[in-house]
Amino acid sequence: MAARRPERAEAFARRAAGELGIRVRAVRTVEEAARDHDVVVVATDSAAPVLAADWIAPGTHVTTLGPKTASRHEVPAALADRAHVIVTDSLAQAAGYTEPHIFPAGRMVDLGAVLCGAATGRTEPDQITLFWSVGPAGTEVAVAAALWEAAHQAQHGHGSPARETG
Repeated sequence: MAARRPERAEAFARRAAGELGIRVRAVRTVEEAARDHDVVVVATDSAAPVLAADWIAPGTHVTTLGPKTASRHEVPAALADRAHVIVTDSLAQAAGYTEPHIFPAGRMVDLGAVLCGAATGRTEPDQITLFWSVGPAGTEVAVAAALWEAAHQAQHGHGSPARETG
C-alpha cells in the first residue's frame, strides 16, 4: 500500500489489517508497492501514470480503477503491450467512452465471458493480466430508479406508479 502522503498509507494499512484480519504493510514508493507482487490494484484520480510498465513482474494481475483515457490515465499505455489478457467488466461501457482510451479495444474481453468459459483468460502462470474496471454497468440506472421511487413515495405516500392501479 502506497500513497502520496505516507501517513495516509500507514492509517489505511492499520485500518485494513484490523478490519480484514490480514497483514497489510504501507510502503514509501509506488514502485515498492507494485514490483514483484502477485496483485497490483491502482485506484487513483491521477492524470499521469503512477507506475511504470516494467515494474510489473510476470504472472502479476493488475486492476486499474482510475482514469484510462488518452489524455488522462493512471497506468501507462505500455502496460497493455505487456499484458497477455485485458479484461473489462463491460465492453459496451468501454466502447462508449467519448474520448479514446489507452487500451486496444480489439484485445479486450468481457469479464463475464472469461468467468463462464466463453473467452480465454490466463493460460500460463507467468502471463500478466489486466482488469480495466469501468464501473458496474447499469448501476446508475438502478440508483436513479431507487431515488425516483423514494421521491415518489415521499411526495405521494405510497408505492410506485408501476404498482398502482386505476
